[in-house]
Amino acid sequence: MEESEIKLTEMKLTEFTLTAITIVILLLTSCPLCAGQGSPSPSSMPEVGGFYTTQVPPSAHMLMDMGGAGIPYQSQGYCNQMWILDLCGRSRLQDMSLPFASWARMQFVPRDRGYIMLFHRLPSGDLQTRYLGMAYPGHCYSSWFYASAMGSHELWYRIGWQESSRVRFHVWC
Repeated sequence: MEESEIKLTEMKLTEFTLTAITIVILLLTSCPLCAGQGSPSPSSMPEVGGFYTTQVPPSAHMLMDMGGAGIPYQSQGYCNQMWILDLCGRSRLQDMSLPFASWARMQFVPRDRGYIMLFHRLPSGDLQTRYLGMAYPGHCYSSWFYASAMGSHELWYRIGWQESSRVRFHVWC
């Protein structure tokens, strides 16, 4: 290969690399959910918003380990935490409105090791419970809430006798 052919090949590779990087940046910044534009308010949420989806999530009925919590789980005053998490995993809420038949992601950050028992107070006043699985301190976990009934839903969990903070979903039609 001659020196001119080598330089031409290097130029083509550089152009290709710059084009590929530009495309990736455009894709990342054009996604309103992941572009770091903050949390949408319930009144400005589109049909498929930053905090809920109408599509069944692939892990809809599972407790998913998300890895390290980034919270000093042995600090004084720290207790089991629970939040509503946006679809990109960047923003958290304690209370939100969402349409009937949609899904919202919940996040659990346990203080202690043990089985997560989820409590769900339905709009009717009935209380449902279910075991989600084993949890370890210092880890984040996620699961999904399905808006199956209109009205206010309150959820929290316990590990042993230690209750978490509570989240509320207001389901509308």
